[in-house]
Amino acid sequence: MNAFHLPSGTRLSHVHLRTADLADILEFYEKVIGMTLVDRRNSGAALAANAQEHAFLFFSESRKAVPQIHRAAPLAHFSICLPTRVDLTACLRRLFAVRYPIIGAYDHGTGASIHLIDPDGNGVELYANAARFPWPIEKDRMHVTQMESKMDEWLTIGNGKAIPKHLPLKTRLGQINLHVADLSETERFFHRFLGFDVVARLFHCVTFFGTADHKLDSLLNTWAGRMQTVENSVGLISYGLKVPKPGAFVDLVSRAQVFGYEAQSVGHASKIRDPNGKCLQLGEASQVQPLVPDTQGDGLCVIS
Repeated sequence: MNAFHLPSGTRLSHVHLRTADLADILEFYEKVIGMTLVDRRNSGAALAANAQEHAFLFFSESRKAVPQIHRAAPLAHFSICLPTRVDLTACLRRLFAVRYPIIGAYDHGTGASIHLIDPDGNGVELYANAARFPWPIEKDRMHVTQMESKMDEWLTIGNGKAIPKHLPLKTRLGQINLHVADLSETERFFHRFLGFDVVARLFHCVTFFGTADHKLDSLLNTWAGRMQTVENSVGLISYGLKVPKPGAFVDLVSRAQVFGYEAQSVGHASKIRDPNGKCLQLGEASQVQPLVPDTQGDGLCVIS
């Protein structure tokens, strides 16, 4: 049962979030981050890096949604991966231009990142140079360098050029960092069932997962303890994986029953609850279509 591995080319497809103020959150992602609104209907919206690419960030508005409690929030942060460090620098210049606060900037050795908190309290990481293993991990520690001292130097890159209004082509959803209540059950779900490789375990409370080609990585941790997420709170509703091989997708759906997870079919995709009760959407990469949030539930609907 442990022999199953996610195939190379598996990617995160989307993150779907609940918000209490759709207009406010769209203003942040369009004007501060540089994303493009590609669809808006009723109380849902879809955002892409630019008008030429598929959406990967979705919002559903619930005016009665309550603020999230940080350590009870399932989503710690998600990452937007930019093609080059020059593109990341353009994002940094945009942040400085609108005076949006940055909570951290780091050099991971394999890439550079900038960390923000959006108006709903969701963590957002902008990073460049897609992470490639080996990660800078030694003796249960990840070695990173803070980069605030280098920001003045970074801001000189592209100096004199106009700040791009939108994110560049080939920008993608990079990784997702989740708070979880039970790390052993989480490893059972992501490693034994889904077939992620376990890349590293740190301090008995953090696990890094990756696919065979090391281009998709998820950080899962137990910092939330056993706190329960508040119902109808802003934040994570669902997230998705697109699997490049139809056979692997079929295998995953059949394996769900063996592991005791209920898989609900929706078109060319299946919805499965993760150990935190959030919806994971599995789909075939060849069948990926533009999507909009299903505001009546926790999944996604295909735009016909």
